[in-house]
Amino acid sequence: METKLCEHRTLGGNKCDAPALRDRAYCRHHLRFYDPQDMPAGRTDYAPAVPDAPEAALLSVHQATRAFLAGKIDEKTCRLLIYAAQVNSQIMGQRLAHQRHVEHVEQEYFKQIAAEDRANALLQHAIRAIGKGEDSPEIRKEIEELLKPFQRPRVPRIPQIDAQLAAQPHE
Repeated sequence: METKLCEHRTLGGNKCDAPALRDRAYCRHHLRFYDPQDMPAGRTDYAPAVPDAPEAALLSVHQATRAFLAGKIDEKTCRLLIYAAQVNSQIMGQRLAHQRHVEHVEQEYFKQIAAEDRANALLQHAIRAIGKGEDSPEIRKEIEELLKPFQRPRVPRIPQIDAQLAAQPHE
């Protein structure tokens, strides 16, 4: 038995390709865009789209516009629904931006840990090589390079302060 696919087309002309609901032309997601009963004042149990995805605001605006054009709601109600969708969209955008920021910070943190682990492993290898008597200027230079990111920046010496410290009597 062949599965019937959703007939919704995107702005680019591509089909949805999700399975359509039984005896319907559209999938679960797109059915609300085309159902004439699923709009404000179209039925008593109407509920606006749950603002859990960026598409929810688009669906709410679409439904409000359809209901207004069909004469089922007045202009004030349409404006109110569109404003509510706009607020939901802004909140959703802030949530998504925060989520992306948190994910980015986590990725950078794990990259840093991985780099530190790699440097630590290389450093231990170099120290073992020195312990076995395989000391060479190349190994020492490699150790210095590995330690550079973890060293504190050196404070430049100020000769006047060094002279004052040297002149003070030690107890």
